[in-house]
Amino acid sequence: MSRWASFVVCAALLIGHPVAQAAEADALASDDECAETAKTDCTLNALQLTGAATAKNTADAATKAHTATSLVASEASAIETGLSKKTVRILHLSDTHALHNTIESSFPMPPADILIHTGDFTNFGKDEEFASANEWLGTLKSRYKHIIALLGNHDWIHPETVPKAWNNANYWRSRLPNAQLLLSENITVMGLSIHGESWKHGQKDFDPEGFAGKVPDGVDLLLTHPPAAGIFDWCVTGPWGSSHELFQEVMRAKPRVHLFGHDHEQRGVWQRSQGGSFVGGAEYHNGPGTKAFTTHAPPANYPPQLISNNAMMNMPKYETWHCQGWCASKIVGPARLILATETENGWQFHAEKY
Repeated sequence: MSRWASFVVCAALLIGHPVAQAAEADALASDDECAETAKTDCTLNALQLTGAATAKNTADAATKAHTATSLVASEASAIETGLSKKTVRILHLSDTHALHNTIESSFPMPPADILIHTGDFTNFGKDEEFASANEWLGTLKSRYKHIIALLGNHDWIHPETVPKAWNNANYWRSRLPNAQLLLSENITVMGLSIHGESWKHGQKDFDPEGFAGKVPDGVDLLLTHPPAAGIFDWCVTGPWGSSHELFQEVMRAKPRVHLFGHDHEQRGVWQRSQGGSFVGGAEYHNGPGTKAFTTHAPPANYPPQLISNNAMMNMPKYETWHCQGWCASKIVGPARLILATETENGWQFHAEKY
């Protein structure tokens, strides 16, 4: 490239939901998400490349500047195309429990390419709750190219009494048509391989099964509702809600990322440092001025690069110490932004602050 072209390239690059009715509130309080083991204490920054050309007051200089500008435009286009192929923004949500319309009053959601919700849109899986969640997803379709969803255990509470829901994919997809609902399947989105395992009929809240042999080897993103055993599952007095079978499946299949929710008190993120160790931890607090809940780092040989539990609703039962009576259900954490960058060694993932 000529000196003028180099100059121009450089110039271009510089230039609450309220408290539920008493019966339903009590059901939620005593239901799951660690409550059973608890005691009383509980941008898109797409590169803004603009051609900049500086011409001398001679015909020769003008010709050089024109040539340089063309080169800048060509290189800018190549760089921009490369970025769109190599960087994907993922937004992870989970356990919004009918509070979806209140999220952005406290935590505005950033731009992303893929929005993923790993279950518990609802409190009880009622038709009107799904209708509200689906309407909300519809309002997001202009902001997020791809919307992917799973079912959680709360989404199954009422449908467990509806036999036609038990093994009927159409029943579930008709409830969330504004999302790509993954029941137990693989998809590829923007070059990322994704496997989703929704909650299923008859699964237990404690140590759920049904994962063995389901996850493809080396999948980029594994989506489930519950955590794997020992990973973001320490709930005050011991582990709760996690799956030993899922832990073994993660060890076998070696996904690059595992996204889930379910254990609200263990909302947090682990990601590998450059030295190879896991950094991060739990983010959930049970009230003002308290420390984040205790958790345990994954084993050193645990395969994922990044692990996100992003259960976004609080656990009111643990917060009564600073409320007069029952604490309102509310969203207490933001959607988690994750950057996926394609490299010679495959996709690399990093959780971003925003």
